[in-house]
Amino acid sequence: IQREATLALGANLEYAPFRLSLAYATGATLTEEGVQGGADLGDGSVLAAAVGVALRPLPRLFAQPYVIGGVGLKRETFTFDEVGAGHPLPREQSEAALQIGIGADLMIGGVGLVLEITDYISRSNGSLGQHDAFVMLGARFRL
Repeated sequence: IQREATLALGANLEYAPFRLSLAYATGATLTEEGVQGGADLGDGSVLAAAVGVALRPLPRLFAQPYVIGGVGLKRETFTFDEVGAGHPLPREQSEAALQIGIGADLMIGGVGLVLEITDYISRSNGSLGQHDAFVMLGARFRL
């Protein structure tokens, strides 16, 4: 089963290098992997939360790049179009996840623009093979 991309919401809270992250995506269409023109199977959503660090190894010139690393929890829920249909996915599941990512921010005074790519990696079939990536474009406020 394959999930298509969808719009997501997210928030991050940072203090020095420490960071709390929250991301939520809903309405991702589930389809059969490798089947063209196949019917949609249902919808899926992902809620991911992590505690980690954001390291800024380079000085701020115009924009400041950073790398992200952390650990957290990922909760997935699925709704299927056909009631009682046999699918390999449960209706919901929660798993521990690693968080990795890169980003950059452009600050002008106390307000800035942020672009970030984050991946939440969890176990799938006994290995770290389940990826849920989020691309974030947002605002940053310095308090």
